[in-house]
Amino acid sequence: MNIEQLCNTIDLAKRDFSLVLVSTKGTLLEWLGAFWKRKGLEQYRNFIPEENTVLVIPNMDRFSEIGSLEQFLNEMKPKLLFAELGRFHASPEDFGRPLTKETFDEFFDIALRDSASIRFVSDLKNL
Repeated sequence: MNIEQLCNTIDLAKRDFSLVLVSTKGTLLEWLGAFWKRKGLEQYRNFIPEENTVLVIPNMDRFSEIGSLEQFLNEMKPKLLFAELGRFHASPEDFGRPLTKETFDEFFDIALRDSASIRFVSDLKNL
């Protein structure tokens, strides 16, 4: 499985992609509460569920080898964990845990969407 080649198949204009939805678990929200308190930010609204990450990935149909989609996701999880920490203005050092697939799974859930009904302004010009 060549990840770079797979990622090159993403075509937003043709809606040829799938999605990974990343949601926080309670364990992350507990950690964030303590982290924000240490930073003196507990009075601010620092988490908005509507802003959860949506990751555009190659169309799931392209993962033709058995287990290749799971392998792809598992390889992405440490990178996603790093990105999510950054979203909350935390560093790996602040987090104090290894950035692994297992750690990601402890603090986040993912859901897959085969496709999405996305509309662009250009879709509406002829209506």
